[in-house]
Amino acid sequence: MNKSKLALAVVATLCALSSTAAYAASFTKEASKADIAQFNKKHGVVTERNYVLQADYMLQSGTAPTKDRPVTCLDFPWGKNINVGADEANLCSDVLSDTTIDVVYFYHPEWIEMMPSLGEAYKFARDSIELANEGMTENTNIKVKLVGFEVPDFTGYKEAVYDFYMALYGELPDQDEYNAIPSPLNFTHHAPTWYEKADGTGSRIKHVGLDDYMQNSTYFFDYAKKYGMEGSNFKVGALMNRLGADHYAFGRPREENIDQGESVLCGFGGGQVSFLMLDQDSKLGGSCPNVFTHEFGHGLKASHEEEYGVSNEWYSGRAYSCDQKATVMHSIASQSNHLFFSSPDTVRNGEVCGVDNKANNAWYVEKSGPLMANTREKMAINGSTWFASGSISADEDAGTVSFKVMRDGDLSEPTSVKVFIDGAVIDNLLTNDFINVVFPVGANESTVTVSIVNNDSTDANRTLVAELVLPVEMSLGSQAKMNIAIANEDQEVTPPTPPTPEPKPESSGGGSLGFISLLLLAVVGRLRKA
Repeated sequence: MNKSKLALAVVATLCALSSTAAYAASFTKEASKADIAQFNKKHGVVTERNYVLQADYMLQSGTAPTKDRPVTCLDFPWGKNINVGADEANLCSDVLSDTTIDVVYFYHPEWIEMMPSLGEAYKFARDSIELANEGMTENTNIKVKLVGFEVPDFTGYKEAVYDFYMALYGELPDQDEYNAIPSPLNFTHHAPTWYEKADGTGSRIKHVGLDDYMQNSTYFFDYAKKYGMEGSNFKVGALMNRLGADHYAFGRPREENIDQGESVLCGFGGGQVSFLMLDQDSKLGGSCPNVFTHEFGHGLKASHEEEYGVSNEWYSGRAYSCDQKATVMHSIASQSNHLFFSSPDTVRNGEVCGVDNKANNAWYVEKSGPLMANTREKMAINGSTWFASGSISADEDAGTVSFKVMRDGDLSEPTSVKVFIDGAVIDNLLTNDFINVVFPVGANESTVTVSIVNNDSTDANRTLVAELVLPVEMSLGSQAKMNIAIANEDQEVTPPTPPTPEPKPESSGGGSLGFISLLLLAVVGRLRKA
């Protein structure tokens, strides 16, 4: 294929990826059926999503649609699967042993401002992943691993798009669309991409936002890599590639001021991304419990209950209810929902939690998981990292506390690791509880200094636990945790209780000597009378 034909194929594919993307959404318990219907109508949510592509493949290959359609890499067209055609689906039909899906959790800065601290936001993301694992291991062998917690970087995105098209095609395929890309691209452009029928015309209007640019960054990077081009300036895609991430979540503020359902929207997901609508109530027991598992499930082809799920008769990935609770893919998020996916093989209190041929989301998660888990090569490991000391201490009035983080192995590349100090900020002890430790080229150690909060609290001395997390191209060494003891000079010192004196014997009028004296006086008195 010559260059211009190749470019046209890439452009057509990129346009198709961005223009046909549709997601399924979950809502808070306050959402009404009207909210959900209005949201789906406004945003053009297509319940079949990528299933149309798979149905086309089955018809072309002579395979009739069945309840359990084949799941192939056609369902995961990113990373190593980029540009795989229907006739190449057998390339990813081999048995895949990796069943752990690596996830980067990107976050919007405005959401972090709502949270108590960056560390507490990380803790929410980490615990959301662990909750997903708890649910998935109930009736599947799929697991999720958090490999990054980052703010997305869009620096140079527009310039990178220009360089990509010029190198491949020699000109921009759509000058107007290129001109519409904001420069600089920043976090004021966080509205999602949707499609809406224009009044009276029947045509569709594109609303481009930050979510769209995030996805395009990954696709552009994958295509640049596929065709031997420089793609590192697509920074979201480059980071996912370095971390070996198969999927990403994007935590962004819930847009309470938007009508037609978005104020009660918990999230929407599909493909390689889960969009999470978050607020100051972002906690596992908040208004949108277990939203990551739900949206991530859409990426693995799981769907809602029959009323709001995929309409194809041959599709059996639907939510179900058992033991008076809905399974995790129900369209309304609730603290009472089960954590697991619907399956006729799962039973609760004598009730079956799925129906064969009708409600078996666990089947789709089980079949899709290995395919998603192999969309990108695992992160390379070139060394290890650890704390130089297992414990340190400092007085509160010292102002700061410092410690060293070490690394070994290949020092020719810069790398990093995060330090999470649980409770440091919310307990008003340190000013930072989530620190990015960077190792420049050639450096085998990095010194971290954190400010101590000098307050008037009279609480007792405290010991915090610092933990190394999310290392980049490194494994964690044996000393990945460290105690930080903070001595509080303001604590109230209770004086020791004086010993209780031994009780003195009570007086009885002078004791035996006094009794004798009284007796003598009585005798003398009787003699005088005589």
